[in-house]
Amino acid sequence: LESKVGKEGARLVAERHGAAIDYLEKLVTERRIDCAFRRVEGYLFEPLGDPPRTHRELENELAAAQRAGLTCELVTTMPPPFADRHAIRFADQAEFHPLDYLRGLVDYAMELGVAIHTGVHAEHIESLAAGEPGQAGALRVLLTGHAPITAKHVIDATNCDMSSSFKICLQQAPYRSYCVAFALPKAAIPHALYWETGDNYHYLRVTPHGDGEVLIVGGEDHRVGQEDTGPQFEALEAWTRQHLPIAGEVVARWSGQIMEPVDGPAHIGKSPQLENVYVCTGDSGNGLTHGTVAGILIPELIAGKASPWTTVYDPDRNHAHAAGSYVAEATRSVAPYLDWIRGGDVSSVDEIPAGCGALVRRGLHIMAAYRDDAGECHVMSASCTHMKGVVQWNAAEKSWDCPCHGSRFDAYGTVLNGPAVTNLGPVETPLPHGERDATSFEPRHEPARD
Repeated sequence: LESKVGKEGARLVAERHGAAIDYLEKLVTERRIDCAFRRVEGYLFEPLGDPPRTHRELENELAAAQRAGLTCELVTTMPPPFADRHAIRFADQAEFHPLDYLRGLVDYAMELGVAIHTGVHAEHIESLAAGEPGQAGALRVLLTGHAPITAKHVIDATNCDMSSSFKICLQQAPYRSYCVAFALPKAAIPHALYWETGDNYHYLRVTPHGDGEVLIVGGEDHRVGQEDTGPQFEALEAWTRQHLPIAGEVVARWSGQIMEPVDGPAHIGKSPQLENVYVCTGDSGNGLTHGTVAGILIPELIAGKASPWTTVYDPDRNHAHAAGSYVAEATRSVAPYLDWIRGGDVSSVDEIPAGCGALVRRGLHIMAAYRDDAGECHVMSASCTHMKGVVQWNAAEKSWDCPCHGSRFDAYGTVLNGPAVTNLGPVETPLPHGERDATSFEPRHEPARD
């Protein structure tokens, strides 16, 4: 981070994350939110299984962390079962149950008179034209199947799906990260934050579960839509069995989407494209603290207050200092457009098994075809409704994922993740007998937003 935003930028980010944890603790205490909040230590350790090294990477990280004002030290042993492993130990970290915390926030917000609506799909934000009814400078949020909402200020927490579908999406990259949870005897591994220094790093957490606990092991990240999904779960389990044999049976597994800014800090602040719109995206896997940072910083900006953290998180900041990362991620975003000149996954929809999806080329067009468990085939355009990338079938999660900018759609083409805000479109050529256009009936699910 220091190499991309400078020493002062890194110090401000570290300071703001610490302030976010303090704010969380204060709110949990004052509101008596039962979310198992506790202070823990964090350990950044060398990859397990690697041969002994000079520890220079850890020493460099330690020096940078201390320059940023973090309380940390280099240790030569970690808590069992890690034992003989050099690591940086960070003080004053924290863990809590995010959904229990969210329920507490919802209760608090409703006490303050906030109206919360679910199952509503937001499509677009626009400024009211001159002469239209409403307060001058007001904004209108367009909703699918509902009357629009007008407001003086709008916060876009949808990864900029509505307020900056082009600019910010080029300044961050979408990744899938995978988790496998293992049964664990109580107190077998101390509660702490654990993560590796390796590029394909792993991270670990411990959480209560029934009479025992659960070990959550995550990692195996990759760009959305650019690798087969499924092997990552097996890789995580194999890594855990090799290095942490105390782990018991697998009790759950899942994946999540992470937006990685090219220069490190999240994008929190004024929209670069719409007046009186504020954004929060680019959490880089730190959404629990970044969400809190946004909850503190954006109200300050709306109120017109100055904040020393505005510049480092500014969505419209100059990203030239991270030109290498910018070019590398832009190349990964552009390369998948070559799929438009490639063949399909199968030559005919007849080859698609029940419960599976595949791309089928018909002339100049590529179709996304899904055969449901009853054997009926649903066909839609494979063109992502964001910037026309060709979606790819995600067999592990039964979704269509765009490898260009990370939009995701369910098996029937209903949008799940932005930056796309609308469903996959109808096929562009007539369908043979027996194939059904997936857009000819109501979606099976209400759209979900991250």
